[in-house]
Amino acid sequence: GPHNINASQNSNTSINSGTSTGTITIGNSLAGAITVDTAAGISLDAATASNFTVTGASADLTLSSVGGSVIVTGTEAASDAIQLNATTALGGIDINAGSGGITVDTTAAFSIDGATASNVTVTGAAQDLTLSAAGGSVNITATEAAADAIVITASNAAGGIDILTGGGQIDI
Repeated sequence: GPHNINASQNSNTSINSGTSTGTITIGNSLAGAITVDTAAGISLDAATASNFTVTGASADLTLSSVGGSVIVTGTEAASDAIQLNATTALGGIDINAGSGGITVDTTAAFSIDGATASNVTVTGAAQDLTLSAAGGSVNITATEAAADAIVITASNAAGGIDILTGGGQIDI
């Protein structure tokens, strides 16, 4: 039958808290679900590489905080200290945010690359999209062999296009 550890006692309980270096195993490949509920916090700490894996088609892993934040931190001095991967052929990553928006800051370069047609869109009346380089240049390059390889359009009947320089010339 089931075994309860500290089922109804109001005291702390330790499992393998001494000097033992053995592995603690809870459950096996045939075991049912494991539920951990508490009115206080949960801390899982390890001194070596670790994982939490869910295996099976459509077996999702949810990391959720109701009323709080989810904080993911990687302190390794590596360019991939945090990775989000969706590596199957039809896998994707969907990022949604409320009215607080999304902020991406780095002290080095960043790259956004797509292998098919892509877009950046701002929707709403009088909502601008600014592409700016403070202290540098803005380079727009297209390599398609087409008469309209670069198109700049102001589609509203009252719209216009301004090309301004700081005193330099415009080469056409």
